[in-house]
Amino acid sequence: MRDLGYRQIPRTYQEALLVYVTGKNIKKVNLGGYSISKNIAERYRDYAGIVMKYKNDLQSAREELYREHGNTYWYYLHFISPVTTKRELEFKVKE
Repeated sequence: MRDLGYRQIPRTYQEALLVYVTGKNIKKVNLGGYSISKNIAERYRDYAGIVMKYKNDLQSAREELYREHGNTYWYYLHFISPVTTKRELEFKVKE
């Protein structure tokens, strides 16, 4: 990533990394000299806290999660991604 001029890991990638390491219960990961920003880690804890406040009921937590974290990978993963929502993608062919 340094070769591409990145001074830090892009925000969305940091958010995805947090999901991965949390889900795999990984305690330490080598990011090649990069790190997860404190702000993003705090926001992830807040996201998880909101989910726990609603007793892991994502549908009940959805409105608050959207308001506070609607622009995050976490929100995308839980509510938009066709992989997790099982929605089918529709493709329209232009004629």
